Amino acid sequence: MTTKIHSIFPIILVLIFCIACGCINSQPSSDKNITTPATTFTVLPTITSSDIPVIASPTSIIPYSDIAVQCPQENNGSFTILNGQPFSYQGFADHENISMIRYWIFGNTYASLGTLPIQQDKSFNFTMNGEQTLAMINGTYRILFEYPSSDGTYDIKIGSTGKKNDKILYDRSGNRIINFQEVMINYLTGIDAANIVEKEIRKSSPEGVINLTLVVQQPVITISPVSVHDIGDIISFNGTTNLPPGEIISLNIASAAIVHCPKNQTCDEGGSVFPCCGGISQDVAVKPEGCGITTWSWDVNTSHYQFYPDTFLINAEDPNFSTSKVLFFEMRGKPKT
Repeated sequence: MTTKIHSIFPIILVLIFCIACGCINSQPSSDKNITTPATTFTVLPTITSSDIPVIASPTSIIPYSDIAVQCPQENNGSFTILNGQPFSYQGFADHENISMIRYWIFGNTYASLGTLPIQQDKSFNFTMNGEQTLAMINGTYRILFEYPSSDGTYDIKIGSTGKKNDKILYDRSGNRIINFQEVMINYLTGIDAANIVEKEIRKSSPEGVINLTLVVQQPVITISPVSVHDIGDIISFNGTTNLPPGEIISLNIASAAIVHCPKNQTCDEGGSVFPCCGGISQDVAVKPEGCGITTWSWDVNTSHYQFYPDTFLINAEDPNFSTSKVLFFEMRGKPKT
């Protein structure tokens, strides 16, 4: 018996040493990796259909043309017009017992004032004709509508040096505010002048003034490039503009050559692009495209008008002749039969 105990004692010591060193885990393993001397197996969790993420595939693709386009809108206090385009604004006077309202206009080297009658429905109508806006330099203008006090007088008093459009503005205490001439020579910007006048009015009457912003822009006309064409082709000239729909653009096509015109130059009665013949002309109406964008187009059959291989130009001009655009294009080959 003693011999058997001595024979297994070394084995017991080896087992205790292995357990202490981690060679053998005395507790059941919760790890899902089962290791054998040769192979490692990974037991995966059971996957059900509810565990699989669903990736939704689109049933349809929205075409670009169906996406609603949000066009920029003018707010009640800001407007944009073109040189030569009439402008009108209707306001309502919420003050009692007034028959007139005074307006101020300040802009780039521009200062003006006047009065407007109040209608029975308490409305007033401010208008500027095309000739007036044509004289305005491109830029931002401020228009102020000043209510009179209950006694019918205004907070700002007007003096003059006797010179044309040289008005000096004073407050009720007789203190000088600004001089129109300072705006006319751009010593004081129109926006700054409007802010000074508006601030002075609101000192005694916080609700005594209405202000508008008017942006005046120059008409713009573009002409889309055209490729080289053969004589006999129909060329579709087109472009964009900021002119309003229905406005007329004057177009002219002529030779780009600079030549001495003979006295006996023969030109086609229906119009000719030969040098010295004046070219061909057409007035086209501007068409709307949405969001304030307008376009124009003109199809020209080069089988007519005596086209020949050379360089020509097309000129587009607005009704007030304040802006124009020129495009050169090439013609080649013989007339098509």
